[in-house]
Amino acid sequence: MDDDQASFRELILKLEKQFGRKIAPFQVPIRENEKFVGFVNAVKMEGRRFTHLSEYENARFRSTPRRTSASSVMR
Repeated sequence: MDDDQASFRELILKLEKQFGRKIAPFQVPIRENEKFVGFVNAVKMEGRRFTHLSEYENARFRSTPRRTSASSVMR
C-alpha cells in the first residue's frame, strides 16, 4: 500500500470477491494529501507515521464509536 496510486478500498473489494467476506485487514494505510505516510495495526490500535526515509513516529489510537479516518484519531 505504499504506492500512492494504490486504492485500499479497491484492493479489499477484490479480495472479498475472491475469498468472500472472511478476510480482515490487520493493517490499514494512513494517507495524507493523497500520499502514503504510515499504517495502523487494527488489532493493536497502534500505528507508525513515517517522518523521513526509514524514520517514523509511533502513534496510539483510541476506539471511537463513529467512523473516522485513522489520521484524525492519532494522539
